[in-house]
Amino acid sequence: MPDLFDHLFDNLPTDIIYYEIFPFLDYNSRVTANLMLPRKDRIGHPLKKDAALGFAIRLSSTLLLKVVNSVATAKTKLSRSRKVLQVYRTFVPKYIFLTEYCAKYREMMILKCKDYTDQTFEEYDTATPHTKKTLPVLCANILEMIEQRPFKRAVADSRDASWTPIYAPMWESSKNTGR
Repeated sequence: MPDLFDHLFDNLPTDIIYYEIFPFLDYNSRVTANLMLPRKDRIGHPLKKDAALGFAIRLSSTLLLKVVNSVATAKTKLSRSRKVLQVYRTFVPKYIFLTEYCAKYREMMILKCKDYTDQTFEEYDTATPHTKKTLPVLCANILEMIEQRPFKRAVADSRDASWTPIYAPMWESSKNTGR
């Protein structure tokens, strides 16, 4: 009775697979074919030191950026206030680890949180009363979280060394939206 896990790759020499088949496969097919090989015959490429952390930073900042950009597109004063609260209540604390690995993001968050803890901040001119009451407390908590997490080291993204976690109009002063 044949083994259920036998396939074509078990009957071919690995040299034939590596040099005659793999060069003609696209990336995804090559990965799949590599996984079909027995573990001892697979081609392994070790990850760089901070590859997983760089991926987590890239993914987290993409998700955070999407939410932050939604604030700028809010149609009404109420929806803008709700979205700002959502960003500072849910998403910034969830991705607070970004402040440990990106100095620019850390500085930007400290400045924005200090701005929002000041009741005379110009952004509060258009905010709802609930936002004026809640946001300073949230930002004070975020500042404490940042202080508890010292900056460890800069982790560069493998694709672009000049990349930084977030840029969005909401993070800039309402008078200065230039980069």
